[in-house]
Amino acid sequence: MTISTHEVEIAETIEYGGVLIFNDIEIADQFEDFLSEQCFVFFNIKIDKNKVSFYFGRASCLPKIREIYNEFLATLN
Repeated sequence: MTISTHEVEIAETIEYGGVLIFNDIEIADQFEDFLSEQCFVFFNIKIDKNKVSFYFGRASCLPKIREIYNEFLATLN
């Protein structure tokens, strides 16, 4: 299953579980700060040329990742 918007893609992979992919590196940096400083969620990060991927593991679920992302968006306003 994949949830997409113009800014991010939230997907579930067999190998890595839940993943959130940003195409905007600056917003991804802010999201990383949010996860580390406010949300205290464990994750791995992969930085590519034009995208940043956050891997939450196989125990994660897409609705919970979407909820965390929405909490992050609320902090931007």
